[in-house]
Amino acid sequence: MIRATTDDTAALRLVPLGGLGEFGLNALVLEWEDHLLLLDAGVLFPPAEMPGVDSIVPDFEYLAERAGRLRGILLTHGHEDHIGALSYALQAAPAPVYGSRLTLGFARKRLQERGVHAELRTLVPGQPVEIGPFRVHPIRVAHSVLDSLALAIETPAGVVLASGDFKIDATAPPDERTDVDSLSQWGDRGVLALLSDSTNVEQPGLTGGEEAVLPAFEQVLERTRGRVLVSCFATSIPRIQRVADLAVWRTGELPATGIPPLPPFLAIEILSPSNRPGEIHAKVADYLASGSKLVWVVDPACRVVSVYRSLLAPRRVETGELLQGEDVLPGLSICVAALLER
Repeated sequence: MIRATTDDTAALRLVPLGGLGEFGLNALVLEWEDHLLLLDAGVLFPPAEMPGVDSIVPDFEYLAERAGRLRGILLTHGHEDHIGALSYALQAAPAPVYGSRLTLGFARKRLQERGVHAELRTLVPGQPVEIGPFRVHPIRVAHSVLDSLALAIETPAGVVLASGDFKIDATAPPDERTDVDSLSQWGDRGVLALLSDSTNVEQPGLTGGEEAVLPAFEQVLERTRGRVLVSCFATSIPRIQRVADLAVWRTGELPATGIPPLPPFLAIEILSPSNRPGEIHAKVADYLASGSKLVWVVDPACRVVSVYRSLLAPRRVETGELLQGEDVLPGLSICVAALLER
């Protein structure tokens, strides 16, 4: 609880419904008098010890008890641990949903699947919006999913800066970089409370950028005969684009066949080397919003096809096969180890 002044009885409340000290369930309420904002509404992926459980959602009873006071739901980015429980939050307390174009594309797909309707309003970096007594300033940040945002929220008590998930990569293309200048300007103005991403904060060094993975991919493609499996989250459009570009670099062509569930014309637009991730993300939002993983298979001619993980029959990796994957996310080590033992 933060008071506006020492003599003022009004106070700004920050009420976390999840997401502190855990990987998922991101949901936090900002409350000023009779006005509430919800920052993100994510799920927690269940461990292997919870068979039959698809997802774990925050307890939204706090919202349900104040349903008429929720002015809006703000989404920082399109990962499931930040938008996966949106339908449950809306059922507890209907309100307009704010997010970037791509994030709202993911959210729209999720809401359609669950039969929940909401008013979706687009946030654009540099264009503040008024929501009740709050003024929200979207700021572009870099993350593994495009169109991620930090949010500087002006409240009667002061500025609350929610970083969302972010990384700082000066080598990234301009449309993928964190807007450090805007963040610095808010620091100069004064911030009442910083709500910051802390994933891997105890690890020394810097978070690697997307370009850092390219040499490894090039080496694997150069020396490998047969197929190379490259896995990433379906929301990692920049990673998918870079893998596709490398396949074209090796062969000069990239057929659009075998890429369910995308129609061929859209697959061509997505995978053409002429497209930058910032140009394609709006087109693929409704197609890549499932959250499941895609496996991109590069055959001996380096043509790219894709299959869903659920369509792959379990088998052991044969000697000589090379698998290039991402680092295991915190909290998922047991699940990944169990998968590799199959």
